[in-house]
Amino acid sequence: MTPTTVLFDLDGVLIDSRAAFTASVNHALGDYGLPAREPNELRRFIGPPLRGTFAELGVARDDIDARVDAYRDHYAIHAAAVTTVFAGIPDMLEAIGARHRLVIATSKAASLAEAIVLELGLAQYFDALHGPANETSAEPKSETVARALPAIALIGDTRYDVEAARANGLRPIAVSWGIGAEDDLRAAGAEAIVHAPDELEVLL
Repeated sequence: MTPTTVLFDLDGVLIDSRAAFTASVNHALGDYGLPAREPNELRRFIGPPLRGTFAELGVARDDIDARVDAYRDHYAIHAAAVTTVFAGIPDMLEAIGARHRLVIATSKAASLAEAIVLELGLAQYFDALHGPANETSAEPKSETVARALPAIALIGDTRYDVEAARANGLRPIAVSWGIGAEDDLRAAGAEAIVHAPDELEVLL
């Protein structure tokens, strides 16, 4: 039998990239002459496309591409040192991977995502990774997910993941250890919310 495919978001589901994201955003803002922001203020921007983030943080439209490039350059060099894999993730991936084909669908630029997955030892669990090309402007998560189909479910941690799953006819399953608030995940239509990797293993 051909195995079914399960899609995983990356940030907030498999890896804790909050420190790397905050440092890289503040580097890009400082290079532009804007003040650094507190980590709690930037947390809500983890997940959506970077161009929208910098626009909301006060970067002029004509300078957004340069800020995105500054972010990515800093992230590529420094992210691995301050990014961790959430506890229980490798065991969960090994167990689920024995029954399903596993694929990552992320809003992070594909080149950055591939590098961090490789450096953190997660590449071995996945058959493919889909993310926007560096030159892509604000690709909606639903489009990224569509390129990763067919699949049966998308595991995410924000309403953007849930909405992308529903837009593509997938089961939207949310995790509580990421960025999104449980009320927001339920309101977006999450079919289930799991609180630990082993719960996800049982559910799937």
